[in-house]
Amino acid sequence: TKDGTSTIHSTYLLNHAHILEILGQYQEAMDVLLQLFRDREISLPFSESEGETLTSAHVHQALEGVSEVCQGWNDILTRTEDKGPFTQTAMSSSADRVPARSEISTWVDDPTLDTYAILFTIVKVLFVNGSLEPIPTLVRLIDPVVRGRQLHKTSIRNENAYFSCIAELMTTIPLPITYHKPIYAIGDSHCLSPAWRTITVKGEKRLIVPKLVTGLKIWHLRPDSVFFTKSNFYKVLENVPNGSDVILVIGEIDCREGILVSVERCKYDSVEEAADALLDIYT
Repeated sequence: TKDGTSTIHSTYLLNHAHILEILGQYQEAMDVLLQLFRDREISLPFSESEGETLTSAHVHQALEGVSEVCQGWNDILTRTEDKGPFTQTAMSSSADRVPARSEISTWVDDPTLDTYAILFTIVKVLFVNGSLEPIPTLVRLIDPVVRGRQLHKTSIRNENAYFSCIAELMTTIPLPITYHKPIYAIGDSHCLSPAWRTITVKGEKRLIVPKLVTGLKIWHLRPDSVFFTKSNFYKVLENVPNGSDVILVIGEIDCREGILVSVERCKYDSVEEAADALLDIYT
């Protein structure tokens, strides 16, 4: 690049952070992600407003006071209800974030795409770990930069999908949050939808706590599988206290793509046979 910074820097940091996520080392992952904004002065232009940018200083300010990404959940574990609720700033709905015009340049170079992905992953790590306070501010900072750029068609479509999902979820999470005995939702990205919400089970209020395993399929859990999501799944289980109540959120990806593809490739004679094979793994 013009300033002599290696263009692989952001790519390396992003991949390193994703590996740490798989290992369940979220604090270490956050430290790696934030290294980009410590080592370089980042300036990302808004997609619709000339002269306005998102800078490293903005990111630092949004995360000021967040010493540990898991602090939000640690607070939940130590908080009693009579200490009062944890207040957060409510977010506006997506209707307030619709692009005002369509003539936005969608071309972005790879290092910049990876920088976007790092910002998206910071939001994801915060959300998964219950550190929700900084997220509304981060979304308001990031959205004008990426709005209308059609990132769902790029190499960072997965990170973009998580960011978009969490931005929407933050508009519907009841605030302030009241903390109750947890039920852990373990599974693919669908476990984020009920996250940090209260449900009533047999007359007792419970808080749903997400335990994310990105891309998890039932097929990945078969005995001879060596796919990384299987290792991620068992790492997640290690961090769930013994005797906890758990909801497994798996199987949607198998139904959406795995079953049909396997039948099309003649690995099974029918959808029913493929589904039975998955059920054997699940049970």
